Order: sequence, then C-alpha cells, then structure tokens
Amino acid sequence: MAEKEAIARGVTALKEAEARAAKALADADADRTKLNKVVEELQVSSHATEAEARVREAEEDRDGLATSLNQVTADHLWMREHGIGHVSTWYLFHPYVCLC
Repeated sequence: MAEKEAIARGVTALKEAEARAAKALADADADRTKLNKVVEELQVSSHATEAEARVREAEEDRDGLATSLNQVTADHLWMREHGIGHVSTWYLFHPYVCLC
C-alpha cells in the first residue's frame, strides 16, 4: 500500500513538473515573440534614421548647388554689365598677374 502511494505521489509530482515545464516553455515563447517584435521595431527605426540622414545630406547638397548656381549667375551678370564677353583660361589660372 505504501508503495502504491509513493508511486502515485511520484506520478503526481511528475505531472506537476511537466505542467511547470510546459508553462515555462510557453512563457519563454511569449518572451521570444515580444523580443522579436522589439528587434523588428528597432531595425525599422534604424532604417528610418539612415533614410533621414540621407535626405538631410541630399538637401545640403541641393542647397550648396543652388548657392553655386546663384554665384555663377551673379558673376555672369556682372561680366555682361562690364562688357566682358570672354575670360581667357590663362587668366583663370594666373589670377595674381597684374595687367596694368
């Protein structure tokens, strides 16, 4: 009789241990799912940050080009106002030569 009770307690303890292990496994799966979602959100955030940096860089480049174009346009107008139709390449590469 004592042997049957010990076996029954052992079986009960085994079933309880299996139940705890199953619950722990389910909790671990839920935690893993949450972790996967967090990792995915971080990756999306990282890609968005990189895209925003590229956009800022492109805007800075565009602004720089617009500034350069405005300067060239102003220089062209100044040359036209002063009757300068052509500048020799030699003068462009020797800007400190006095033409006096």
